Amino acid sequence: MASITPYKKPGSSDTHYRAFIRRTGQPAASKVFKTKREAQAWSRKIEREQDSGVQHDIKGA
Repeated sequence: MASITPYKKPGSSDTHYRAFIRRTGQPAASKVFKTKREAQAWSRKIEREQDSGVQHDIKGA
């Protein structure tokens, strides 16, 4: 399950959200979003792909 936490970018007063996924046997993945809903949707998509065995480069995410 992904961890989604509030995140303030340096020099900004806006709150963003960081989605962080760590699973055994998979590379860790994280990305920052403007809304919590976007972070949740992205994390569900990545976890679903990991479950189905899809390999992709998360470093570019």
